[in-house]
Amino acid sequence: MEVKTSNANLLQWTGDGLAIGFFEGKLELIGDLANLNDKLAGAIQELITEEEFKAKINSIIFTRVIGGSQVRKIIVVGLGKAEDFNLESLRIAAASIVRVGKKQNVNL
Repeated sequence: MEVKTSNANLLQWTGDGLAIGFFEGKLELIGDLANLNDKLAGAIQELITEEEFKAKINSIIFTRVIGGSQVRKIIVVGLGKAEDFNLESLRIAAASIVRVGKKQNVNL
């Protein structure tokens, strides 16, 4: 499994899987993330809503994107409360992403 971080524009990024982190209480899709959601036929918002995702630390959900998309799988990870976010929170989120990525055979 290969994991890469990227500062590429979300709307132009392509790949096997895309992981997106959210803080508790900050699940609104705005800017490029809202545009990406539109480009993916609402898949990100639908996943968050259907799974009743709250973005608590160490929570993770994922889905496969169907049909000619620039991304094959989306992984949404909870980062916990923004005011409590630290290096350990980031480590936990990264480990969760890698665990799901391996299980789902996704390069991130």
